[in-house]
Amino acid sequence: MISKKKIEETMKERNIKNKALAELIGVSPSMITRYLNGESEMSVTNLCKIASALHVSVDYLCGMESPASMSMVGLTNEQMKIIQNLKSAFLSHNATIKKNLSSEQYELLGQIVAEFAK
Repeated sequence: MISKKKIEETMKERNIKNKALAELIGVSPSMITRYLNGESEMSVTNLCKIASALHVSVDYLCGMESPASMSMVGLTNEQMKIIQNLKSAFLSHNATIKKNLSSEQYELLGQIVAEFAK
């Protein structure tokens, strides 16, 4: 079930008003109000558009995303690859040595700094 509360909270966090969200997804501001008031059910297409406009996942808006999840919407393929590699490096290293960073982790952190500084 779509969490109207999550949509409203995310809009507030990002300072996005109904009118701006409506323009981003191609509906009227009154339609956004109807969605948020539960007066109208949104289509899957509009749910996806709202998630994209708010830079969150559909799972998040439906209350199914775990707190450990993060959206990579808006990242380049290279940035996503680096983040995925970093996760793998931390998981494998932390499973055995729970203290200092490995050389692979330092390397990945360097790649992150270089890529995101572009």
